[in-house]
Amino acid sequence: MNSTSTFTPDHQDVATAQELAGVLGSDQNLVIRAGDTSVQVGGELLAALVKVTAGFVEGQMVSVLTQDAELTPAQAAKVLGISRPMLQRLINQGRIPSHRLPDSRHQKLRAADVLFFNHQRGNAQKALTEVAQSALDAGVFAE
Repeated sequence: MNSTSTFTPDHQDVATAQELAGVLGSDQNLVIRAGDTSVQVGGELLAALVKVTAGFVEGQMVSVLTQDAELTPAQAAKVLGISRPMLQRLINQGRIPSHRLPDSRHQKLRAADVLFFNHQRGNAQKALTEVAQSALDAGVFAE
């Protein structure tokens, strides 16, 4: 499945999401019933449902992106929260892979590569924060 889907909540969706958010926040597992069938939802699926619900509560559009989806540079930059020129620098440096469409100047990026870069960037930022905090705690920057 090569898919990116965006959902825009209307007023009814926001109201339903607000009600659902209260239910989701009260338990570690959720049971969904449809007719005579019940399914217990937990783990990553529940975490995804919580995130989507939170976006709807805020009235925000929510996009669901599968790892095999292909993104334009503009879409990838938006996912990463950076400018398109900054993304192009990262591509040129080989930090994020991309490929050109046949007989075209246009580039595409695999969502999995963009998400992996974002994950690595988050880990690097966390490590820098921890080092800085350790230095502060040790008095390295004392007056």
